[in-house]
Amino acid sequence: MLTFATLLVIPFQLQLVGLGVFIFLVWYFILRKYRSLGIRMFFLFSTVAALAISQRIAVLYNPIKEQMYHTMSFNRYKTQQWLLYALPIFFFIIGLILGITCRKYEVGIHEDTGDEYLERDGEIILDEKLSSTARMLKRMNIVSKLVQAFRGISY
Repeated sequence: MLTFATLLVIPFQLQLVGLGVFIFLVWYFILRKYRSLGIRMFFLFSTVAALAISQRIAVLYNPIKEQMYHTMSFNRYKTQQWLLYALPIFFFIIGLILGITCRKYEVGIHEDTGDEYLERDGEIILDEKLSSTARMLKRMNIVSKLVQAFRGISY
């Protein structure tokens, strides 16, 4: 069975490539076809819930030294195990609520700039092409993600 813990054995560069392929496939098959903000929010929160369900805590035991590692994490896991069930349910419910309430909003893209806008019933509600603050925040976010990616690759 493929779990999140088994994916950590894969080298970091291959993890980045896999993540990039996953993001591309999500964009190509879901976000490009369905412009509904509700579907996008439902997919985002459902993915977070699925990732939360698959993270396991590894308890390591060294038989030579007779020493157990991560004991504090294991004890905390036993007392706070309900959080591992409540958190994915919480994110799924948020995604479901946003999916239902935002289903009539559509995300559009200006083809000349790539900026996105929200519309409902043909009326544009929010447009980042017209907002200098949104454009600046978008550029800062892209730059920070590039720095994080290059910092991760250099290790």
